[in-house]
Amino acid sequence: MFRVATYVFMDLETTGLPSEEIGKTRITEISFVAVKRDHVLETAPGKVPRMQHKITLCLNPMRVIQPSVTEVTGLCNDLLEFEPTFKIDVFNTLNTFLNILTKPVCLIAQNGLGFDFPILKNHIERLGEKFADDVLCADCYHGFYDILEELKLSFKDPSLQDVSEENSGNKSSACEAVLQKNNIILSDSKNECAIAYDHNLFVENTLAMKSINEVTPRKSNLPALNKMSKARRRFPWSKGNKPKEKYKLKDVYERLLNRNAPEAHRAENDSVMALECAVVLSKQFVKWVDENCIPFVDIQPMTPGVPLGM
Repeated sequence: MFRVATYVFMDLETTGLPSEEIGKTRITEISFVAVKRDHVLETAPGKVPRMQHKITLCLNPMRVIQPSVTEVTGLCNDLLEFEPTFKIDVFNTLNTFLNILTKPVCLIAQNGLGFDFPILKNHIERLGEKFADDVLCADCYHGFYDILEELKLSFKDPSLQDVSEENSGNKSSACEAVLQKNNIILSDSKNECAIAYDHNLFVENTLAMKSINEVTPRKSNLPALNKMSKARRRFPWSKGNKPKEKYKLKDVYERLLNRNAPEAHRAENDSVMALECAVVLSKQFVKWVDENCIPFVDIQPMTPGVPLGM
């Protein structure tokens, strides 16, 4: 198990989906937002660490961007015509950025295993280059799912029954009891729970997760993953039942922060949204990353004709 010192929340915008572009998808925007482990733990929910290292690059993909993609990202070929392509200078810029950070460094991306990491790895390998062997990566799509599903399951803890019954009409108090039980830092500024879950949300999902609880080790209520399966885990729920809640970044953000998400599909915005979610889940998040991150070198690059994650 690693003890990550720096998290680099990252996101890509691309010409399209690899499944629709037979694995020839190109990057149009990339953003890295780096923060230290201690700062994630020390920052109050709803805020972001004051000290951040950032880099955002828009790139000429040298490939047609479909109009439907432009509608989502706001990036088109005309806009990117005179921007740099993903050549050695761009790689060196990204690599130098990672090398100056406190190690171990871990890339964090929403659906990173199924999108960002293989695509980035493809671009790097096309240049005959690679990041340092000690660069790690973890998919926060899986992380947020694992942590929040565990949090819902903890609501069944007998030690919380009296609290939940007493506050059954007060979702803020009931939620606060669950969060305190899980050592999640709450914001005292508004006297309300930092996570806007209600009592019914926990109860409704109890049955959906029952089958997982019955077959997993006591140490964790969620499926244990070895090193190889971590890299190939395409969906957060793995072999379990798909949850009723949505786990897209926007949905997780709005549940955790109890406010509307900023404009999505801008690489830096998406990176910061993931960071804000991680801050709310601080202790659970850093623990999950330590236990589930893998070396970036183990990521299989996007390959034409081969589905990502295979």
